[in-house]
Amino acid sequence: YDAKHHFTTRGQDTTWRREAAWCVVNRARTLDRRVQVLDLCTGTGLTVREIVNLLQLWDLQIDITGVDLNGEMLRVAMERRNLRGSYLQNVNFAKADATQADDLPRNIDIVTQVFGIGGIPNPTAVFQATLEVLNEGGEYYLVDMHRPIAELPAEVPFLWRWWSVPALEATTYFKTTIPLALA
Repeated sequence: YDAKHHFTTRGQDTTWRREAAWCVVNRARTLDRRVQVLDLCTGTGLTVREIVNLLQLWDLQIDITGVDLNGEMLRVAMERRNLRGSYLQNVNFAKADATQADDLPRNIDIVTQVFGIGGIPNPTAVFQATLEVLNEGGEYYLVDMHRPIAELPAEVPFLWRWWSVPALEATTYFKTTIPLALA
């Protein structure tokens, strides 16, 4: 799963997760209290790991809850949590449906969701649930992949040059992302 995301995004998944982490850190620095973060569709906990990496640099105290419906992915996330040491004592993972506000923790300051919404049949329900659990003035950071846009092909570096490869982008999306991530 992790390798698939890294391949299909041409390595951009790490950048997007780190951007989400920066949003969390920047918002947390403006609040004068312990911040509550919810990572929806956490998968194997990669976004949580990026958030924790930045928190360590800023020495910020934040409680993070990562939720997902996939128990196997949560198991991997919990194993990673246990390997990281005592700093992660404020990180928890739980099985929950991102479309059901009753499944989610309340009084959340920041919600992150890097990938996952594209595989949810009713994404509007995720937005409604998020609004129910976010504190007033809370922030929601969402990143997901989309169907390739032929008129705006991505470019990849190869041999000291940038190459436009719309066919590769479309093939990767339809032959890898759809069957592996959304199946």
